[in-house]
Amino acid sequence: MTAKRQAKVYRALYENRDQIEALISLDSGRLVWDELDADKKTRSFAARMDVNFADNDWQTIYAWMIKQMWQLRDIMRKFGE
Repeated sequence: MTAKRQAKVYRALYENRDQIEALISLDSGRLVWDELDADKKTRSFAARMDVNFADNDWQTIYAWMIKQMWQLRDIMRKFGE
């Protein structure tokens, strides 16, 4: 994907972020967005969740990551193409 295409896709996602955040089920996580006017070469958004690795709740963490990857893929299909 060219840089110009990436910028166009991210703009479409960013402009629909309220709708995207309403669609995605983050449980105890959150979406983190780069601002459009950030002085960066690339921009991204990510699903993040604070975890306590000392609790050894790896199955919960892994299940959350898998769920978020599927949801982010669906978001890209709906808004990024």
